[in-house]
Amino acid sequence: MMGSNFTQKSPTTEEEALSMAMCLATSHVPSMAFKAVLELNIIDIINDVGPEAQLSPAEIAAQLATANPDAAVVLDRLLRLLANFTILTFSYRDGPSGQPERVYGLGPVCQFLAKNGGGSAIFWLPSVNKEVSLFVEGSESMLMVKEVKNEDEAYDLYNEYAFSKGFGIRVGKGRKRQNSEFYTMKRFLCSCEGVKDEKRKRTRSYARLDTRTGCTAFVQFSIGKDGVWTVVNHNMIHNHAMVPLNKRHLIRSQRKVSKEALYFMSTLKASGVKVSDTLRVLRKEVGGSPMVGFTASDAYNALSRAKANKLEGICGGSSYTAFANFMYDKVMMDSWKHLKDAVLEGGIPFQKAHGMSIFEYLSKDSRFHNVFYEGMDNHSIMVSKKILDNYKGFEGISSLVDVGGATGVTLNMIISKYPSIKGINFDLPHVIKNAPSFPGVEHVGGDMYVSVPKGDAIFMKWTFFTGNDEKCIKLLKNCHEALPEDGKVIICEHVVSDELDQTTYQAHTGFIFDAIMLTFPGGRTRTKHEYEALGKQAGFETFRFVCFACDTWVMEFLKMPV
Repeated sequence: MMGSNFTQKSPTTEEEALSMAMCLATSHVPSMAFKAVLELNIIDIINDVGPEAQLSPAEIAAQLATANPDAAVVLDRLLRLLANFTILTFSYRDGPSGQPERVYGLGPVCQFLAKNGGGSAIFWLPSVNKEVSLFVEGSESMLMVKEVKNEDEAYDLYNEYAFSKGFGIRVGKGRKRQNSEFYTMKRFLCSCEGVKDEKRKRTRSYARLDTRTGCTAFVQFSIGKDGVWTVVNHNMIHNHAMVPLNKRHLIRSQRKVSKEALYFMSTLKASGVKVSDTLRVLRKEVGGSPMVGFTASDAYNALSRAKANKLEGICGGSSYTAFANFMYDKVMMDSWKHLKDAVLEGGIPFQKAHGMSIFEYLSKDSRFHNVFYEGMDNHSIMVSKKILDNYKGFEGISSLVDVGGATGVTLNMIISKYPSIKGINFDLPHVIKNAPSFPGVEHVGGDMYVSVPKGDAIFMKWTFFTGNDEKCIKLLKNCHEALPEDGKVIICEHVVSDELDQTTYQAHTGFIFDAIMLTFPGGRTRTKHEYEALGKQAGFETFRFVCFACDTWVMEFLKMPV
């Protein structure tokens, strides 16, 4: 009987840093999805029905000037991304066919995005009015009664929460026990708390993101005699706009503790790049020192800490930097401008921007070709290394077939750790034609939609996102036929959560990659239940979610019930 089994442990600091780095490398994605929603006037469409209204994607699409039959499907993918970032609310109701459907409403931030009676609106975009009188973090606190062990953990708890909302923090006042150095109460404040002393003001050549505005938002901890810090008060009302997602790494409190910045610096250093050279390039690329997001002293101090030493070198010289350069390349960024067109007209935004598919474009632009493959290779190596760290399911396998394995690099990494495995790298004949020779790896050419080589287990990474359900089921059936009765398929793919209110970095990456698939190759990211359904239709008895690696889930399809 098909069933799901989560065995993933709570993310370690290293895993959280990797996921956060991935979110930073793709931080423009929710912003561009939000831009498309603004251009389509979707916030006003919902608001016109009522501030508490929730509409289905089909109901919203019906009010757009579109003849695209897939408009509601594309809208749903954009809206669920924004719901995962709490810009929109969501719930489920019975749809016209009797099946549950998602409906979307306006989150607290949308009160500043919908047009008011005078026909104007306030957007948190660089080119428009930033004078926001009020911002509420949410309808109810996510921090109340949470417990931590010490002041550092209390600071990190509020600071990570503040990052997700778009503000910085500072340490506030506390109250100590009589004749003791131990606190009984401690507050942490929004970094915009207070008013700057006029005598101490100085002219700056750049605008700070956390200028003091007299904001009163704070979180208050009560510290018991047992040393446990408990959140007992949380003021969520700000008198200033939140910092856009693509600028949050510049907030002062994030400079000092930012895990993604720490990860980038350490991996670049592990790659042989001097810190001074990294900073020099960053200053040039972003337009000066203030825009880097941290000072040289911050960089050297962070790299000297034990945490940095722990993270340093974990990916063997690969990092998300190359992937981020690929994501932020002008060729890619131009495509995001056509998200609105994908809703109204259909089609793939990349093709609308460049007149051809991304794969055709790669053959015509040698510069972008190099950026693309360097970014994808670095990303693939990082994910593969983490799969080998976290997934123990290769143990005991005699023969392993990597379906769609390209030149065999990933399979070689697996065989290097498990040398007793006989590896078969399977891909189209022209792909493996010039593949390098690896010990223990045989290259075999063929079409995976016709048949696949036999083996004890079959491995596939990032193979399903471009295929429709029919193709995916056909591929899985071919795998089922090639396996012994106790065989399994190991699938590594990005997954979108069924629960849009999961706001972890892991959940964010699934929705972000779905938007990337929508915009460039024209594929999609599936949910856990959708993968389970594919396996069931292909004849597999058991489906398991096993572990998370960087931004990718490792799943197993087993022929036998467990």
